[in-house]
Amino acid sequence: MSVFLERNFSLKLKRDVAIKVLPDAFSRDNERLARLEREAQLLASLNHPNVSSIYGVEDAEGVKALVLELVEGPTLADRIAGEPIPLDEVIAIARQMADGLEAAHEVGIIHRDLKPPNVKVREDGTVKVLDFGLAKHRSRDRRAIDRRTDRVQVGILSLHAKG
Repeated sequence: MSVFLERNFSLKLKRDVAIKVLPDAFSRDNERLARLEREAQLLASLNHPNVSSIYGVEDAEGVKALVLELVEGPTLADRIAGEPIPLDEVIAIARQMADGLEAAHEVGIIHRDLKPPNVKVREDGTVKVLDFGLAKHRSRDRRAIDRRTDRVQVGILSLHAKG
């Protein structure tokens, strides 16, 4: 999927957004369309300061897209690639990631794709978990999904961040 920055997307609201577009090659792939719709529904069921928000779903001339909160700042991958992150900041990042994931778990959502590029750190230190494209809802999936998957990923990311 491609994600684009759109300034003043809503002329009335003057809101900057990220637009996640399903590539044309997948626009007729029922599995990809279902995944995009599932991501939208799962995000819509979440409301937490450490999880990016969804503002809407668009379908313009067959192009499907999610309209998402624009989270400014580097990804955790960018931060890890730079200078070592101080331990107190690593703890703050991990705590906020865990808070966002716990909010998702409380409503039955397991992220399943937590990795440094799917976490953003804003200039004010607020952490946002992004990209719920592979997420599953425990009660809707026939296979057992275990929330420990996300917890293990937070621990692994914390180890990477300490360098």
